[in-house]
Amino acid sequence: MVTINSCLNVGLEVYKVEVQISLSRGYGVKIIGLTDRVVRESKHRILTALHFNSFKVSGQRIIINLSPSDLPKTGMGFDLPIAMDILMAKELITTTLKPERILFLSELTLNGDLKANQGYVNCIQKMISSDFEYIVLAYEARDRCTHLNQEKLVFCKNINEVIRFLKTEKKENEAFCKPEFLIGTKTDLDFCQIINQEDAVNAAQVAVLGQHHLILKGDSGLGKSMIAERIPSIATRIDHIDKSEILGIYDLFNGIAFKEFEYKQIPFRRPDHNITRAGLKGSMRGKLIPGEASLAHGRVLFLDELNYFQLDVLRLLQNLLDHRIIQLKKGNQSITLPADF
Repeated sequence: MVTINSCLNVGLEVYKVEVQISLSRGYGVKIIGLTDRVVRESKHRILTALHFNSFKVSGQRIIINLSPSDLPKTGMGFDLPIAMDILMAKELITTTLKPERILFLSELTLNGDLKANQGYVNCIQKMISSDFEYIVLAYEARDRCTHLNQEKLVFCKNINEVIRFLKTEKKENEAFCKPEFLIGTKTDLDFCQIINQEDAVNAAQVAVLGQHHLILKGDSGLGKSMIAERIPSIATRIDHIDKSEILGIYDLFNGIAFKEFEYKQIPFRRPDHNITRAGLKGSMRGKLIPGEASLAHGRVLFLDELNYFQLDVLRLLQNLLDHRIIQLKKGNQSITLPADF
């Protein structure tokens, strides 16, 4: 039996997963270990990718176990570790490295290219401090890992590059410099543009420096929204927040919002007054989707026209201000996300 290591993120928690394989007489591939439909379908992607790259893996019955068996497995990140496990079990590739000291995490396309899966940044941030010598992942994940130590990271474009690395221990895509992470927001908005509202401006500046919450009340047209929109221009430091948590939350969102980090900005979230509890809190329907409160973690959450928001949303907001965390539940599964804005 051959064992390869991978990992799985559940919310912001990361768990090590062992990919175990057993070969016997017969035909077919079976993946077990409390897997969902996405993981079970991965056998078709994996076998097609291996055949496309001239690896003959048919002719035996393959049993793949994802351990621990009581942890629900989901996502496409197990494609690469399963493929490597099959090749090593059939002795189609050899390596001088110790497979148990390498962590594999990537999705495979039908032609063997590697793709970054949802939640991989959070996994890498937690596992990079472990005892693994190398972490092998997709090349397209490179831009979102610039703030991490590059010595352990191995970026590969396809399965053939992974195999060459295992044989030669040479990285084909070298590491790159570590840039500054999460600096101030580049904006044309500035507090000097506001006239005759010195007290309100001072209150906003004190709120930013002291990490306080702020309510601006007054008649329409006095500049309340103008002041709030200029808060990110001075919120250049968030030292009280673990910046990797912010990146991990946006990695779970895995949408357009993640592009904000390409510019290393700290903008604020501005939900509409029609937002629901699920929009503010997040949901676990199908997959985990962080809400506006978590997306504003370590940043600015601006609620314009507060009196138009639904009462249940305001009660939820009161609870968030007290506890600074969000708990999402689905069946027996419970996930906690930070919401310190």
